[in-house]
Amino acid sequence: MNRSKSLQSHPLQSLPFRIGVDVLFAITLILLMATGVQQNFAHEWLGMAAFLLFVVHQVQHKSWWKALFRGKYSSFRLLKTLVVACLSICFLGLAASSLILSREVFSWLPMIYGSFWARPVHLLFSHWAFLLAFVHAGLCLPKITSRFEVFSYANGLSDLDSSKKQSHPSSRKNHAHAIYQRRISALFKVKTIISYALHIALVFLGIVYAFELNLPEYLIPQTDFFFAGSNLSLMERCVPYLFIGLGTYSLIWSLTSLFKKAR
Repeated sequence: MNRSKSLQSHPLQSLPFRIGVDVLFAITLILLMATGVQQNFAHEWLGMAAFLLFVVHQVQHKSWWKALFRGKYSSFRLLKTLVVACLSICFLGLAASSLILSREVFSWLPMIYGSFWARPVHLLFSHWAFLLAFVHAGLCLPKITSRFEVFSYANGLSDLDSSKKQSHPSSRKNHAHAIYQRRISALFKVKTIISYALHIALVFLGIVYAFELNLPEYLIPQTDFFFAGSNLSLMERCVPYLFIGLGTYSLIWSLTSLFKKAR
């Protein structure tokens, strides 16, 4: 019991730190995709940072790996496990191909031949890792956001319960309770409508930018060269990948939320 409490109180396991790692990881992936052509020095060091954040993320969720062969597998758990497995394979493939293609970070290593396979593998795995990372976020974050929603709703009801301790007639207390519940319900309905409208807009923009950057060609793959708009600024190259990532996350988040509500 004391051991579990000490693990939960560890800074690496705190919720703010875990969210910070995930947000920083997402930003790093976007910058990696945007610097794939021009800024080779920045691209390689960003790749090192992304791999380090990936390892930290796995350490934070080592309990998930320990429970991999325990319990029953529902269809949703199987999907999450498959996504994590594919994402791990992508990062291992990116690490292996980076050792061969690197001209900055690993320039001190002796020449390793194999660029004929390392370049297409790096190109393929980098795009799949980018998408799968946001798919993974969409599969996992609804659980976290639902906790916050329940917490805020419970806080509202607890405030109401504390106000009921005042000396008012019972009928007036019940009436105030009913009005408060209706207001909370209406507020959550409005929030839900706005949330899904925002997700639909992000999915639409993500699809538009994905086809604008010919993303399907890199996922199949159909090309061995990466074109990221060398005449564009860094911000102009980051924006499309930002919306592709957010659109992927929004699509999976919405489908996961609807699936859990339908069960």
